Amino acid sequence: MPEERYKKTDNPISIDANQEDGKTDNSQEKIKRNENLRTTRLELSDPKMRQAVKYIIANKFIIAGLSKANIDVTSERSMLMLSESFLRRGEYEKSEKYGAQCLKRLGEKGEAYKSALRPLEELQLFLTMVKNAESIGSDTESVRKVLKECENAIEQENLEEYFKKIDKAEKEMKKELKKSLPIFKNVIRTQLEEARIRKLDFKVRDDIFKELDNAFAKEEYMIALVHAINCIEEINKARDDYALSIVEEAKKKLESVKSAGE
Repeated sequence: MPEERYKKTDNPISIDANQEDGKTDNSQEKIKRNENLRTTRLELSDPKMRQAVKYIIANKFIIAGLSKANIDVTSERSMLMLSESFLRRGEYEKSEKYGAQCLKRLGEKGEAYKSALRPLEELQLFLTMVKNAESIGSDTESVRKVLKECENAIEQENLEEYFKKIDKAEKEMKKELKKSLPIFKNVIRTQLEEARIRKLDFKVRDDIFKELDNAFAKEEYMIALVHAINCIEEINKARDDYALSIVEEAKKKLESVKSAGE
């Protein structure tokens, strides 16, 4: 994503929930705790545990961002410590409860909270974009690898590393879309022609494909992907409607035959 979208920090951030302001905890205990959280998130299946871990990861990252902006998050750190403590003891419901309360309190920080939360939202949006790219046949293995690194940066509260990795992910995505979109454009063009030959009543605007072409020509590959998905969704909807209309017409004819025979 464009670098100017977010304010980047001068140095990597690694702030633990229980550290004092201005100090960095590089202890083995913290490293072990972070590794335990990642392992737990990946390997266990309890839904309350998963939700508790999600709260902890989100809260840690947001607290790091707010701390960098000199926002007082002392009480929120205490709640996060409680949430982590309950998680380590296997009391997932209590961990989830304090995690949710912590996130709610952080949400009361206003614009500062929104700014700290934005990378998490951006990552989710990017993951959705990856799924869309995969649906048109794009090879996103390299992109997913970088996004995993983005997730790791978030877990470690390292904003600077996150921004570097998300920029790298965007470059990888654009490189792949540059290869796959032309192929998919040909598929869409063929399907549009088939729809017109069959005189399907569909709502694909003539300018949608032009928008796709224009975005691709401008090397706006992410936008082109959105137009491509819109095209294929409307074509599929037209096919479904057409198939349904044939079934309904067949039913009417069958009813007419039955009525004539009575």
